[in-house]
Amino acid sequence: MRPRIRAGFVAALIAAIAGWLAPPSRAAETQFGYDGAVEQLYSQDIRRVGGSALEVDQDLDGYTTTVRLTAGLVVATPRSETSFRYTPAYIHYEDLEVTDPADPFEESHLDHRFTTLWRLRLTPLSEFMLRQGLSVTSRQSGFEDFAGAGGNASEPVIANTMRVVWDVAPRLSLTPSPDTTVTLDAIYREERYDRSTLIDSHQVGVQAAIERNVGRSQFVGARVRADAFEFSNPGATVVTAFDRFTGAEATWAIRVGERTSFQVGAGAYRSSGPQIQSVVRPTLDLTGNWSWRRVFLVLAYQLSYSTGGGISTSNRSQWGHVGISGVWGEGFEAGTDLNYIYRAAPAARLGDERPLGGWSAGVHISKHWLSGVGMFARASDLQQERQVGPDLSYREGVIGVSFAPSAARLPEGPVRRPPPGVPGGVPARVP
Repeated sequence: MRPRIRAGFVAALIAAIAGWLAPPSRAAETQFGYDGAVEQLYSQDIRRVGGSALEVDQDLDGYTTTVRLTAGLVVATPRSETSFRYTPAYIHYEDLEVTDPADPFEESHLDHRFTTLWRLRLTPLSEFMLRQGLSVTSRQSGFEDFAGAGGNASEPVIANTMRVVWDVAPRLSLTPSPDTTVTLDAIYREERYDRSTLIDSHQVGVQAAIERNVGRSQFVGARVRADAFEFSNPGATVVTAFDRFTGAEATWAIRVGERTSFQVGAGAYRSSGPQIQSVVRPTLDLTGNWSWRRVFLVLAYQLSYSTGGGISTSNRSQWGHVGISGVWGEGFEAGTDLNYIYRAAPAARLGDERPLGGWSAGVHISKHWLSGVGMFARASDLQQERQVGPDLSYREGVIGVSFAPSAARLPEGPVRRPPPGVPGGVPARVP
């Protein structure tokens, strides 16, 4: 079954189940919201080919105009909540000379992102959640542009191409005692590219975790995880060395209301594959959120394993994110963020080979009025070393106008994205 058909089937199934489970004595409550934005972007490497204008026979810099709309719907019953979100974005390339008429991603096009989330309270002490996402995108500006459809929270930047990702992730949460929570997660994810040089992947993963409150605002826990990957390349045969991963971590967290939280997890994973010797590597997870009166700080770091983001098969990976923002006056907001990625072969040790690594930094500012109209601007710089081909090095600037009237503001919830010009923060690790 094709990903788009699957996504539509899953969304329809979620809606049908949610309606069937709703008690007949009370009608479901619905909330609809929308917003939109128009932005103009300048990039020093519009095609994402790397190098410089002297090294390739084409102009690298260029402009795009993006028109983005987002519509969201929440359907709530006494026992369940169903969320739908659809975001089409039309990207228009300005004054871009098409070097390959057979390549549709050198012309204007429409991108799509569709997510659904269904929560069902089975009993007062248990909850079931089913999330699914579909994205059909063709260009990437930063490492975290593709976050939100399962898999890795940060991806290496690749050349413009159609990227279709579909995933479904169920979760069961149990509370056997007031101080203990148990969660069982699973994920199925497909990732396909429309270039013969990029590698498609399929992932099946499961995770079990337990967490216990051991004091005022403190929690300790543990989690075990297993993932299996399959890789394919339409243009060549891919020999996968490492495609099975199992790991375990111990966790500690502190949470003070909704304003402060910090969590650390440490452990190890074992990677294996056909006809190769298994290797064991450490894992480390750090996430933190701090909220003061008008200043917000978020940070994250992860040392683990991942797919190669279309460039290779499995990787040993690191990624980090730091963002700080502040608000003042009547609707003003500004901030800065720094991102880092590192990819190497699972069996490699630090310094053994040339990795795929990179960093990016950005600043942004925005202003919103009570009418719902807003203006935003952002400037960023990205550097990425490549194992094969020229490195990426470019700066970008974005200015735009957004519209989000308070009467039709998008419903709050796990599928809500931040307003234009505001960093996305730390993507949730799924599962």
